[in-house]
Amino acid sequence: MSLNTIEILLGVENDARVITLYERYSALLLARLQKSDPDILDVPEELEYIVDELTIARFNRLGSEGMTSESMDGHSASYDDVDLVSYESAIIQYLDSNSKLGRVRFL
Repeated sequence: MSLNTIEILLGVENDARVITLYERYSALLLARLQKSDPDILDVPEELEYIVDELTIARFNRLGSEGMTSESMDGHSASYDDVDLVSYESAIIQYLDSNSKLGRVRFL
């Protein structure tokens, strides 16, 4: 997905909030990846969905931060904390599958 696709899904266009959230989560994920592999310069395509999902989830929670449960006229909402910790297993799996340790190549 891309920032443009996220804006279409959210029904907004050139919204500074979406752009800021997208950039923030991209930077957070990249920093997390670079802790384990400083050679990573961009968020890999395989993990872009994490940035997309976090951006959409956080945008939808704007104005109701911290809500854990609400019920009104048959409508109920509750929010869990959504952050990189929720995707740690996917991040570790990606790093393990792209690890340079233990590989020997002969030319």
